[in-house]
Amino acid sequence: MPKRRKTPQDKKVLSYQKDRRNCYGQSDKASRKAIPKHKRLAARSLRRTAKLALAAKSDVSMEPSKPARRKSWKKHPDQPLADHLDDAYDYGRDGLDQRREDKRGLRAEAKRRLRRSR
Repeated sequence: MPKRRKTPQDKKVLSYQKDRRNCYGQSDKASRKAIPKHKRLAARSLRRTAKLALAAKSDVSMEPSKPARRKSWKKHPDQPLADHLDDAYDYGRDGLDQRREDKRGLRAEAKRRLRRSR
């Protein structure tokens, strides 16, 4: 069965759904450095606890110790573009022009589809 061609409006709704924006008050340049840093620190702490446990095990007694666990750090997903634009337009902007009002419907449709897919 052939795929249905997407209209420009459908493409825009998909863009609002899938594109993401950083909403944590940190610049995207800082995120590029911070995410690998957090991963490194979690792995480093795991290696350190494993090394200490191994040293203590061989040093004193042969009783089993608790296994080393990785520190939990996960990157939280960024905000969907539709939510980001709604927040930006609602923040202190009174004079929305007609073009923004037309796109508000497409953003609302993207939000509805996101809620249904979850």
